[in-house]
Amino acid sequence: MKKLRGQGMVEFAMVLPVLLLTILGIIETALVIQGYLAVQHAAREAARFAVTYQPEQGACLDQDGDGVIEDGYEPYDADDRAPYPYCPLDHAAYPQESDQHYYDRRVELIKMVARNAAAGLRVNDDHLGNTEQKFSMYEDEPRFFGVHVWGYPSFETDCNANPELCIDHPGVEGLPVRVVVVHNVEIVDPMYRPIAEYVPVRGDAQMINEGVQVGFQDLQLPYFETNPDLGEPDPEGDYDGDGITNADDNCPDVYNPGQEDSDGDGIGDACDYDEDDDPNPTPGFSNFFVNLSPEQATNELPDDRAHDFIATVTDELDQKVQGARVSFSIGDTDEGGFSYSGGGTRYTESWTNALGQASATLYGNEPGPAEIRAWLDYDGNDTWDDPDEPTDTATKEWTASGPYITVSSHDVFGLNSILIDVMDHDSSDDPHRLMWCVITGTDTSAVVQETVTVGGDGDATDLSFTIPEGSDGYYRIESHSDGGGCGADDEVAHSADIRARIALPDLRVASIEMPD
Repeated sequence: MKKLRGQGMVEFAMVLPVLLLTILGIIETALVIQGYLAVQHAAREAARFAVTYQPEQGACLDQDGDGVIEDGYEPYDADDRAPYPYCPLDHAAYPQESDQHYYDRRVELIKMVARNAAAGLRVNDDHLGNTEQKFSMYEDEPRFFGVHVWGYPSFETDCNANPELCIDHPGVEGLPVRVVVVHNVEIVDPMYRPIAEYVPVRGDAQMINEGVQVGFQDLQLPYFETNPDLGEPDPEGDYDGDGITNADDNCPDVYNPGQEDSDGDGIGDACDYDEDDDPNPTPGFSNFFVNLSPEQATNELPDDRAHDFIATVTDELDQKVQGARVSFSIGDTDEGGFSYSGGGTRYTESWTNALGQASATLYGNEPGPAEIRAWLDYDGNDTWDDPDEPTDTATKEWTASGPYITVSSHDVFGLNSILIDVMDHDSSDDPHRLMWCVITGTDTSAVVQETVTVGGDGDATDLSFTIPEGSDGYYRIESHSDGGGCGADDEVAHSADIRARIALPDLRVASIEMPD
């Protein structure tokens, strides 16, 4: 009997390590599975939050200016308050919330929701990857927890080819946002730790932001390719976040050329909500409207030569559309331009912000009218020539009263030549003197033209002037009726500010004297 008992103890001693390894292995496997399920849940919750919760632009990211986001209200509040109080316009830190500040705030909230949704994980809070810098710093540490957020900032951005343009962006209305949650499940058993200190698990979810987005002709909606490096698509991934893998999904990216296509727009009928429409509709998008304000504006030259126009894009439900590309233009015979020089640039583009607003600044050089047009350029030809492209117009008038001076360009380099018009001056004060006067920058004061005679009509036009070499800053042309210098009491009129820069060597005009 004693021999049998001893034999049993020996056998148990031999089996015990295997049994412990099996039991502990089951525990470690369970912890890894729990970690995997937790990060999947966290990614889905954060993505769902990203697409459904879009706070109004203008709320403070940091209420007291100490750099800590947590001092605001939590994303969900029992009293239905905004997540952060609105910044007063005279707030010292944030007088007005910029687009980038707004996007940063939304991304911070998305990452906060992902962390809160993974509360059961064993996370080292000193190794949180809540910024891209910290993500790369701690991603090889046990108990690491990090969140990536990618979002499409516009319809035409290629986030797969250029992920750096989309990282830490929440995406705009009607376009995808992708949340990736990574956690290193620490191996706690000392017998398994020599094999690996941790097992990485990963959750990946992408969804479409609520709202509508301006499409361009029959282009398909962009999406994120779902492998870790934003490279080749993963057939087992889920492009559109509907819970169906790409291999089994008839409409993984709202495009399937293998299906019947009734209206010839390149989208299979099973995926096309507009299959009864005319060919080449804008697929999956609503009707849009553009409102340009102010409708009429008048500016007094010379000092008030710039005016901001704002185009607001809305959908058929009067909701603001973010991320729409708005084109602005004026006619060839209109006065002004979209560059600081005031001439030449008669077309520009801008993207709508979270308030659905895109802006353009029109600069005028001399009195005259202009009509500015804003529209959605669906065909991308930089010209409004299609009545189906939403548009609106506004009128602009530059005026001048009393003596004034205009110049042909307000953005120049040293040694450039410009033309000066001296208008409505009193001929009894002839001859007048013109001066090149510094406002801020290098003082290169010079006499433009020693004597200028305006004559009976009070005008002297097309006076040629070469910008002094070394001019670097803002200047203006002044006219004087006596011998006074810049800013003297005998000043009659002045031009608007002229921005001058030192010319690069290849822009300078050389003068070469040929030998006799």
